[in-house]
Amino acid sequence: MTYKQVKKSIDSGYLELNKNDSVDHYKFPLYTLLFLILFIIIGLITGNHFPVDKLGFIVLMGIPAFISLLSYLILKRKLKLKKYVTTLSKQELDSIIKSLAFEMGWVVKRDNKKFFMAEGGRKPNLLLRMTSSGSRITIIFRNNAVYVNSVCIPSFNTIQLTSFGINRKYVKALFDRIKSQDPLSYRCKE
Repeated sequence: MTYKQVKKSIDSGYLELNKNDSVDHYKFPLYTLLFLILFIIIGLITGNHFPVDKLGFIVLMGIPAFISLLSYLILKRKLKLKKYVTTLSKQELDSIIKSLAFEMGWVVKRDNKKFFMAEGGRKPNLLLRMTSSGSRITIIFRNNAVYVNSVCIPSFNTIQLTSFGINRKYVKALFDRIKSQDPLSYRCKE
């Protein structure tokens, strides 16, 4: 994450991903749209004018389009930053974040004066016989506010529309820890 992305994230209220991470994050809606486009192209190339009536055609085209739009909206919402206002200093916040990172088993990827980024939660999923890509926790510092986001790590080999509460748990743990040190801190509803 660059300083330009940090500024853009705060201004927009959504975590700014680089191009590769954006493609990986939104690959499910992209795949469903590609399926729809491929289906139309095959129908046009073969000259087969779709062996279904108009209602069937609308349903056949509408379902992938609806799924694509719905999954895009879900994934976009997951990038929303949560803003917490606090009176704690940057050094106090650093201490809280580093102790929480140790307790939660986060692997620190970036830590500087503008933001903190860590990854954690990589666990095998025995039900689906695959490994979760884990979570990426991003904390941005600005004035007396902390902007927090936890999202599934964009990964080429997994598609995750849900983290089953892990990301919410990380954000809540951080805010609870800040709240215990600074009872005057609060979450801004934006």
